[in-house]
Amino acid sequence: MPARNGVTAATMVAAGFTAVEDVFSGDRGFFHAYESYVQPKLLVHRLGTEFDILQTAIKRWPVGISIQAPLDALSNLIAAHRIAAADVER
Repeated sequence: MPARNGVTAATMVAAGFTAVEDVFSGDRGFFHAYESYVQPKLLVHRLGTEFDILQTAIKRWPVGISIQAPLDALSNLIAAHRIAAADVER
């Protein structure tokens, strides 16, 4: 989806679409949409010293979250039993 969104954004710009300069402010901005939860100071809290990207996980399979664990289990079974594509009838 990120790649698709990037292509969509580039296509829109090429077609002449414009956007606001500040996505956070204004009556259609992020802060307005989430005004019950917004804490603007957190956007710059520990800026340059704390990197949230380090708190993420790598998504091994390009699927939804509900199928991640079964795919891990299947992968482990395939490795443990040395199953090859030719071993699978259907």
